[in-house]
Amino acid sequence: MNAYSGLAGGDDLIAMNTMTNEQLFEMPSEELAERQLEGVRARFRHVRPAIKVVDRLAEDLGIRSIDTLADITPLCLPHTIYKSYALSSIENGRYDRLTSWLSTLTTHDLSHVDVSGCTSLEMWLDQLEATTPLRPACSSGTTGKISFFPCSTVEQLYRYNSYMTANGPYRGEADSHLASGKIDYFAPWPVATGRHNIPKMFELMRRHLYAGRPGKHVFTLGEGHWDVDLL
Repeated sequence: MNAYSGLAGGDDLIAMNTMTNEQLFEMPSEELAERQLEGVRARFRHVRPAIKVVDRLAEDLGIRSIDTLADITPLCLPHTIYKSYALSSIENGRYDRLTSWLSTLTTHDLSHVDVSGCTSLEMWLDQLEATTPLRPACSSGTTGKISFFPCSTVEQLYRYNSYMTANGPYRGEADSHLASGKIDYFAPWPVATGRHNIPKMFELMRRHLYAGRPGKHVFTLGEGHWDVDLL
């Protein structure tokens, strides 16, 4: 048995999230492919009956099982899916309809969420975050319409760990030492907070990397907030 044996299915991919760059790059390609395939199979079994969009797509394509990694490619949702809501739902303040649309893209139950008092996208997202595990991320709306990605607390720590690993060394490479939490983080980003993917990473760093350390440690070019309604 090698250093990576002993885990099965989705546990494999979870363990990989805490591996060092040395451990990841030394993993045999065959073993990596096997882990990925097992993880994708487990995810498909869980997601298909729970997410309507995936279920309909799999039915239309006649995909009932994942036999190779290539089988998952047709099931990767296009980016337009995440902005397929009716723009009139926002224009008319129908955040209930927006919630119903978002519920088709996540396994989390949104049926109990009361958005009757919401008068803006920011209020709608605040309510979702207050009453569900969802922590939606947004695009910048460069096409004229914002995408809403139904990320949740389940994925946040994995994303944070992956970012720390990406900023770490491999063999003789220089180490940024970011994961130590002993150096400050600088980014030429126009805002400091917001639900866009990048400011959300700043938030994760403030919460995990610099937790308990007094003072400011994440420095951005701009100090403002990217309001979703403005986007």
